[in-house]
Amino acid sequence: MIYVDVRQMGIHRFASNEQQWTNEERDSYGGKITKQTRLSLLSMLFSILCLAYLIVKLGQA
Repeated sequence: MIYVDVRQMGIHRFASNEQQWTNEERDSYGGKITKQTRLSLLSMLFSILCLAYLIVKLGQA
């Protein structure tokens, strides 16, 4: 989760200079956002699976 947050901060830092972007930088920004979205969803799914595992294990104890 920390890795996801650090990447997100980097993307926001990159986006703060939008007025000075070239066309290549605009295209790479779209790719960064797409990858970040997938990573965030994967992180959320992993967290839910870990929570479900803990609930099942505690229920058996």
